Amino acid sequence: MRTLVVSGLLATVMILGSGTPSDAATFLGLGFLDGSPESFATAISADGSTVVGKTSSFEGGKAFRWDATDGMQDLGNLSGGVVFAAAYGVSSDGTTIVGSSQSTFGAEAFRWDATNGMQGIGDIPGGPFSSISRGVSADGSIVLGEGLSDSRRQAFLWDAINGI
Repeated sequence: MRTLVVSGLLATVMILGSGTPSDAATFLGLGFLDGSPESFATAISADGSTVVGKTSSFEGGKAFRWDATDGMQDLGNLSGGVVFAAAYGVSSDGTTIVGSSQSTFGAEAFRWDATNGMQGIGDIPGGPFSSISRGVSADGSIVLGEGLSDSRRQAFLWDAINGI
């Protein structure tokens, strides 16, 4: 069984074994990006292979993806805004990540995959531009989140055909 544990300011994964001495629980610090002073894990893929979250840096916040092979990777930022991004959800196999980043328009929900990188997915019409994606379907095709509509927070679903 794998359980995600956040300990202090360091994102940590705790792996629990079957209870025999050779399977004792271990802790694995996920690290930091660019010498940042802290990192926070926010979600783990269903298969346990990928952890996502955010890290603070002297430039601003950065979204990350972590796996045992490549370690912690910066997901980048949407263009036009200050350096800030945070990842909040990940597909079952770890290939699609969602969150929010600053863009030319303001805080914008994003969807990330290795082929396309970070892509802004817009906002609900009618209010100030501010959206966050918080979850993603198992296969990465549907994103859920929240945005401002007529100055009220409202849930949304996004897909590649219909948008928000």
